[in-house]
Amino acid sequence: MIANITGYQDSKRMAAMSSKDVKKLRDSLEMHVDGKHIPRPIMSFEDCSLPDKMLSNLKDNGYIHPRGVQMQAVSAGLYGRDMIISAETGAGKTAGFLIPILVHAYGLSQSPAGALHGPFALILVPTRELAMQIEQVAKSIVKGMPNMRTALLVGGQAMANQAHRLKQNIQVAVATPGRMVDIFKQHPEIEFSNVFCLVLDEVDVMFSLGFGPQVKRILEVLPTPPNGRQTIVSSATLSKQIQRLTVKYMESALSIRIGESSDNQVTSKVADVFSPSSNIKQTIMWVENESKKKQLFSLLKDPAYFRPPVLIFVESRVGADLLAMAISTKCPGIKAVSMHGEKPQEERSATLKLVENGEAPVVVATGLLARGLALQVATVINFDMAPTIQEYVHRVGRASPEAATKAAAGIRKGPKLGGMAWAITFINNDHRSILGDFATMLHGLGSGRVTPLPPQLQHLVVERTGKPALAVPPSK
Repeated sequence: MIANITGYQDSKRMAAMSSKDVKKLRDSLEMHVDGKHIPRPIMSFEDCSLPDKMLSNLKDNGYIHPRGVQMQAVSAGLYGRDMIISAETGAGKTAGFLIPILVHAYGLSQSPAGALHGPFALILVPTRELAMQIEQVAKSIVKGMPNMRTALLVGGQAMANQAHRLKQNIQVAVATPGRMVDIFKQHPEIEFSNVFCLVLDEVDVMFSLGFGPQVKRILEVLPTPPNGRQTIVSSATLSKQIQRLTVKYMESALSIRIGESSDNQVTSKVADVFSPSSNIKQTIMWVENESKKKQLFSLLKDPAYFRPPVLIFVESRVGADLLAMAISTKCPGIKAVSMHGEKPQEERSATLKLVENGEAPVVVATGLLARGLALQVATVINFDMAPTIQEYVHRVGRASPEAATKAAAGIRKGPKLGGMAWAITFINNDHRSILGDFATMLHGLGSGRVTPLPPQLQHLVVERTGKPALAVPPSK
């Protein structure tokens, strides 16, 4: 925990909120906050005493009112608290941690000339795409503010240029773990002793991608400022490995979680860590491998079920290319494109534009790469089931209710999703190692969020819970 750099205090309106008012607000948002001396949530960005230019920039970029997780994360962040933020993809976590650390960085940048040298904040993310996205958001929030510069530290670009940028007294650095470790090794002359704010964004994905050793190395070698450091961990899920990390490197951290809290003893162990977004309808289909393409083509050809943009997950890069070509061939009028790590950055950016402007309504991607895509989709299809329930949650979280509402306009047939996004998953016995936990989790979510389960999963639910599973056949 760091000193309250900005001297932040609750506004009069916030200070007037009673404990009952705060609880009512959090309950309405399905917000669960644990920790000591929890700050009150904000109701408006005007409550935060933000710099005038930053407040104007937020409005210009569509941040009119704080979203659920931002209400608590911004106030806690401005107080300098360590935080663990767990919410679905697209819930606004990025702005939730960016706003307070940018305020801190701005305050430090206004110190007398030469008193402090940046960077003052370091944001670690798993992929280049996500790093680029976050840096752009940060730039938009501090546009026109004096002495506020950023640096992007990622692979695929010249390290010499990035090192030179770091030496220009920048305030905020956004980096991937591998490139950050390389900079530590090859440029020991660069000073990082004033990193008062450290963010680990999508930390579970960093571990899934094998960056765990690099993350731990960075935490070990990054100097701690005399007054301490604010550490923020952001993730869609929290594994035991991540929890151990937070215990070791965070102090009196607040845990902020958005989402339902299940009291069902049978499902709570799975649901506490793996519950997907409550705004996404999930459909599970038992499909043998040899029938998956036929089933996929049938869904894409049916106007009642085809709700673009559609993001299809596969397990291999070659599979992404081949399936995209097959869709374009077998589904007339539907252009599909592929996205994976072997494609150069320029091609990935061009592909995203095709999807965003509607020229290519279907994108086929490998699961881990897709976590870094700044793309709203109405439908997610797990052509190849995720290897873990945790990764399944990440994939499902890519579906956007806002995009789904636009896609559903004019559709008269098919499932009534009520403004929810849609996630369709093909499973079979290839996934037997996780089917039990998967079936139990889905059953615990209820009929409002999951369409009836296939018979193969129903019997697993009965075995584990002693209760009948949702078994009413879905209607077309």
